Amino acid sequence: MITPEQNYFSDTFFIDLLSGISNQITRAGYELILGVASDEEHEMQSMRRMVEGKRVDGMILTLIREQDPRVGYLLDRDFPFVLYGRTRETRPYAFVDMDGKQAFEKACTYLAGLGHRRIALLNGEPGFMFPVGCREGYESGLFLSGLELDPDLIREWKHKDPSQSSYRWTLELFKNDNPPTAILFQTEAVNGIFKGLDELNLQPGKDVALIGYDDLEIARIHRPSLSVLRPQAREAGQRVVNILLEVIKGEDPGKFQEIHQVEMVIRETSLPPS
Repeated sequence: MITPEQNYFSDTFFIDLLSGISNQITRAGYELILGVASDEEHEMQSMRRMVEGKRVDGMILTLIREQDPRVGYLLDRDFPFVLYGRTRETRPYAFVDMDGKQAFEKACTYLAGLGHRRIALLNGEPGFMFPVGCREGYESGLFLSGLELDPDLIREWKHKDPSQSSYRWTLELFKNDNPPTAILFQTEAVNGIFKGLDELNLQPGKDVALIGYDDLEIARIHRPSLSVLRPQAREAGQRVVNILLEVIKGEDPGKFQEIHQVEMVIRETSLPPS
């Protein structure tokens, strides 16, 4: 399994995903080798060593880019692999993904139904595939709710410093003469958002509605508790392994392309505008 170096090992979602993968691999009689790379070049170097050195039978890739050279490399060599996520590669490949578009559309229309008319999006880092679907869902949710898209309400945070970038973005956003009454975001950014709102004397839920993606532990222990979009990470990890085992046996990878729905969990931060 190859993954870019991020804040993953403090991320409950990734730990659950990894747990599902590891447990299922062990049951199947295989061993998991986890490669963590600091950048794209090191990812490719690590992959080449594993593939060309015949150290592994198959690969699981995470944090997928829109144009991901890892996918092309493995396809060119007809090497068994499964993505957790999707890329823009046109050749058939196996993947399990969460429906970010459906999730963010659902959250956006829910907030609009509560009466929110200024809904902001703090999206993931550009260049990665999952944030593309999140933005598409957000824009679709606005359209379905009869709301106009305001580019000033869309920002992107960096994987390596989600708290700092989301903190700066929150302060910047509320300098706007017409600030949002609700924010959609990925839960890794919650500390920065809460810190920014605290400095602005704004109370999450009461003054600004919040819905995060990923039901991290911090979402449940924060007060007020955070409403979230909850992907089933452990189950997805298990499914990724089951598919990889079939691909290793010689099954057509194109048969295994799954998009899983995401549950919305309403807690204390998704109230109507005050």
